[in-house]
Amino acid sequence: MGSKGPRKMKIGIPFVLDCDRRAIWQPMRPEESMVEKIKAGELEDLMALNNKPPVWNEAIKSFTLNFHKRIKKASIKNFQVCSPDDANTVLMQFGRVSRNVFILDFSYPLSLFQAFSIVLTSFHNKLACE
Repeated sequence: MGSKGPRKMKIGIPFVLDCDRRAIWQPMRPEESMVEKIKAGELEDLMALNNKPPVWNEAIKSFTLNFHKRIKKASIKNFQVCSPDDANTVLMQFGRVSRNVFILDFSYPLSLFQAFSIVLTSFHNKLACE
């Protein structure tokens, strides 16, 4: 967190086509990368996801998210990723349960590889977060 408030994540994954096939992403130039396409708002064959923004809780003077009792410890690393169509549908959540133990829950259309990659980039704030 810091002076700007909660982190904001922008996530891009290849779009899921018919029969659960994913769009093939093979950029030939740097400006064709997923990061550059998301920045430009060019989302063809790309699903853009965002983290769910936490809500300020006046009673505890902190930002909070509802992890439905899955996450036990407050941490700047805790986050949820929502469906682009419905902010109440959580596609992925990651959070601390004890000092060095975290939980990762994810669902379709994210694959295990994509979910784990998102988590890894969240540990380096310049890659995934504003």
